[in-house]
Amino acid sequence: MASRSAIIGGSGTAAGHHLLDIEGYSHTKETPTGTFIRSNPFRAVDHSWSILYYPNGQDSDSSEYISVFLRLDDEHVTVPVKARATFSLLDRAGKPVLSHTRNTGVHHFSGNNACGYPRFIRRAYLEKSEHLEHDRFTVRCDVLVAKEFRTERKLPASSSPPLVRSPAEVFGRMKEGTDGAVIRVDDIDTQVFKTLLDFVYADMLPDCSKNVTKDKEGAAMAQHLLIAADRYNLERLKLICEDKLCDHIDTDSAATILTLAEQHQCHGLKEACFRFLSTPSTLNAVMEKDDFDHLTRSCPSVLKQLKSNIAARLPGEFGEAR
Repeated sequence: MASRSAIIGGSGTAAGHHLLDIEGYSHTKETPTGTFIRSNPFRAVDHSWSILYYPNGQDSDSSEYISVFLRLDDEHVTVPVKARATFSLLDRAGKPVLSHTRNTGVHHFSGNNACGYPRFIRRAYLEKSEHLEHDRFTVRCDVLVAKEFRTERKLPASSSPPLVRSPAEVFGRMKEGTDGAVIRVDDIDTQVFKTLLDFVYADMLPDCSKNVTKDKEGAAMAQHLLIAADRYNLERLKLICEDKLCDHIDTDSAATILTLAEQHQCHGLKEACFRFLSTPSTLNAVMEKDDFDHLTRSCPSVLKQLKSNIAARLPGEFGEAR
């Protein structure tokens, strides 16, 4: 099992990533359930980390899956490190597979504790996919440590159109006469926050954000922006992200995008997913994907709606879900 790492940025950076190359995958399957293989240690944001790879799952409940966890290897930290990990299965071009990109949310790391996904990817899916090539696949782990984001811009409390909220409404009003106040914004990626801030001030997405939505990474950015837009009640940004994601619905991403649409009340996006999943053959293909399990666990009513929609169109042709 090979291991690589990359640190993003220079002094004071708050992000880094590590590429875990699993070479000789079939041999790692001999590892018992509950036993991990540890990556080489790597440094990110002034701390030492490692990835724990469980070829046969972390426990009996995840024995059909590959589990991955990020562990802080600094035993003597005096203050817990507030960080978030994003695990991504990479395709043959080295791009994240949207349906197998998972975010842990913010976790307080201390000592040797770890945070990750017991059910990261089902082994049967990986072994049938094109992502396992020559008995090898790669998982990327992005580490984001919470930091203070500074901006010289003032936060005016002036009125805005109904669908565009003022910066002060979004991030909270500054106390009158107080300069240099800090507004704490937790659980949001730095680049997503910068893009969100640009939108709040300019009422438009920067050109780079528009262009990047043409690929899988752009689709992932649109997902993160949609979540942030819903969190801060930025309805126009939310609609823009919905529109972008409608162009990215396919067999690999449909379940993930439908989960997002259901959880954040994106009715147009949900209908677009339903249209894509309007035939038994398409739905059955999507049901083979690992992220469909997450959809059924998170949004159990959605499967009932899908079955009902298809049954109405094609009576008698749709079998029971698996």
